[in-house]
Amino acid sequence: LSTSSDAKHRKGAVIHESGAYFLPLFGIPKGIEPLLVYYQRALQNGTSSQREIAASGIGDVATLSDPASLKPFLVKMTGPLIRILGDKFPSNVKAAVLQTLMTLLGKGGPLLKTFVPQLQPTFVKALNDASPSVRELGVSGLGQLMGLSPKVDPLVTELVKQLNGESTAKAAASVDPASVADELDLHRALLRAMANVFAIAGAKVSTGPKDNAVSTLVRLLEHEKDDVRELSGQALGLVSKHLEDAALGSLIEGCLLQPAPEEAWKLVHGACTALGALGQHASPSIAQYLPHILEYLLLYVQHLKVQVQTSAIDGFSKVLAGAHRLECLDAATPAAQAGLPQLAELAKHHSSDIRVLGVLGLKQVAKACPGVARESLPTFVPALVSAVKDTNIRVKMAAERALLHSLEIHTRNQTLDEFMKTSDAATARYVRDYARRVLTRLPAESDDEGDGEQATSPSLSRKTPAAAAAEGGTR
Repeated sequence: LSTSSDAKHRKGAVIHESGAYFLPLFGIPKGIEPLLVYYQRALQNGTSSQREIAASGIGDVATLSDPASLKPFLVKMTGPLIRILGDKFPSNVKAAVLQTLMTLLGKGGPLLKTFVPQLQPTFVKALNDASPSVRELGVSGLGQLMGLSPKVDPLVTELVKQLNGESTAKAAASVDPASVADELDLHRALLRAMANVFAIAGAKVSTGPKDNAVSTLVRLLEHEKDDVRELSGQALGLVSKHLEDAALGSLIEGCLLQPAPEEAWKLVHGACTALGALGQHASPSIAQYLPHILEYLLLYVQHLKVQVQTSAIDGFSKVLAGAHRLECLDAATPAAQAGLPQLAELAKHHSSDIRVLGVLGLKQVAKACPGVARESLPTFVPALVSAVKDTNIRVKMAAERALLHSLEIHTRNQTLDEFMKTSDAATARYVRDYARRVLTRLPAESDDEGDGEQATSPSLSRKTPAAAAAEGGTR
């Protein structure tokens, strides 16, 4: 099997219409069975190393088999893998088994629905493991499993209980204390799992568990650790997509937009992160709150605490992108106008990470509200011109995209001419030349632009803007 990845590139290799390569041997009736017997024997009776190889081998067999040939063996493969996780084994064995279970879920789909009651506690237990790779597989596995599960409420209830410390001891009692995650790592895994569950199956969650999840996540917005606050805010944004209008209004006006004293900056940081996530994920019901949300975020884009500042800038971009997506820009226009001068200042900040966020904010205003940007080009284009000369490549590339949208290079030729008439001769010559040499060659849209959606994949495993800025210091 180790050479099968090379075989698919050879002449005559059969590639499925999905782009997957299937080993012809496994397409023969019962062609899987001889190899599976040896793997299962090693899985049940071998050393830890042999069990790991056997689990990975079963996963390779599943990957290299077409769904029709694999179907008769799905149950025979899945049962022993679940049982092996009931015993104490090193994290590398657990990771191999969990990865293979996810492969089987991807291949088998509804055919493995009967295993959902056994798989759910298996993946939840993985969240408590001391190994980061095992915890991450538990997060991903729960998200994948929710597409098959008709009942999501019990899982949400269990995640909430563990976040509140109500069942952690029970979960930990069944395993070796040395293999149990510490409280912070457990919280991080639980929050990512919560986000995954609501991203994939939030519509299946009933009101009671949903309200309990909101209450717990709001409490964690004041957590001592930056990343826990940010993960809580991001999870809250995904939950908000499935809230009733009254519950959404209560969350926004009753919790997130409440004024906080200066010393409560951690709460403000969590609130800004949550508001950005709400703007990114929420339904059209959020439209009536957009002016207040954007005004709140603008209050903190110059905050002295880098965590608050980055979450406010990033949140402003995400909310504008959400308004653009939901086609409710009238409510966002006044804040977009007010935000341009501040974002232009941030594009010249001493920290490269803040400069990037400021430039991305300017780009988002130009994309979401081109009319607003067009009327204010002299206010912020000079800042973008300085940014395209930046020695930091991230700032430079972000500024090129922002300048492309601000001058409407691919959509409105007059914008560049109008800007040149209002700027000094040196700037006008530079911008005209740069547009001809660079901007006209850029694609109208780029997959890596972000559109204010940084660090928001369901797994939530990437660094958040605040974490990046804190590491970036004053580069």
